[in-house]
Amino acid sequence: MVSVASEYVPLAILGGVSLLLVFVTLLGNRFMGPRRASVTKLTNYECGEKATPGARGPIDVQYYMYILTFLIFDVEVMFLIPFAIKFQHLGVGPILAIAFFVTLILVGYLYEIRKKLLNWRSLE
Repeated sequence: MVSVASEYVPLAILGGVSLLLVFVTLLGNRFMGPRRASVTKLTNYECGEKATPGARGPIDVQYYMYILTFLIFDVEVMFLIPFAIKFQHLGVGPILAIAFFVTLILVGYLYEIRKKLLNWRSLE
């Protein structure tokens, strides 16, 4: 008979190997990585941009439409994948419910397309 603790041995081995890999990678970077300290390397940004005093600034509202559209489709997939896996043997009721859900998402997306909310326009 197999004890409960022995069932977790592969999980413990996987955790140990992953921790070992993390530490070996960090130590390898520490010992083999380049060390060329300079004034530019010690600044916040190495890309040539001048550092501004504040991190907050105006953000174009148009980005929000893309973010919201992505989140809506992300949540839709979060509901559709478990539904497709778990409820494939059920009858018509759940299929009609998920079809209604997808239809609502599609209507919202078509509204965005019709209002040209996803067309990129310049600020000039």
